[in-house]
Order: sequence, then C-alpha cells, then structure tokens
Amino acid sequence: MVLYMEQWLRLLGGVVVSASVLLAVYHHPAWLWLTGLMGVNLIQSAFTNF
Repeated sequence: MVLYMEQWLRLLGGVVVSASVLLAVYHHPAWLWLTGLMGVNLIQSAFTNF
C-alpha cells in the first residue's frame, strides 16, 4: 500500500491527537492543549488546503 503525502499528514495528525489524549488521561490534563492545537490546525487546513 502506497501512501501519498496528504495521507501521511492525516495519519500523523491522528497519531498526535491519539497520543495527546492518552497522555492527558494517564499523565497530566495539560496535554489536552496539544489536542486543541491539532484541532485548530485541522480547521485551518480545511480552509487553506495547507
């Protein structure tokens, strides 16, 4: 299976969000800031295609 750049970026975003949620549950709630930043980045990319 060949993944293109856009697919790699989506995969990376999913991994970062999942990891930050797990870190927030098991380590410290401040990790939810990373989840929020990734959400803002995904919203921004929907409008700018970047």
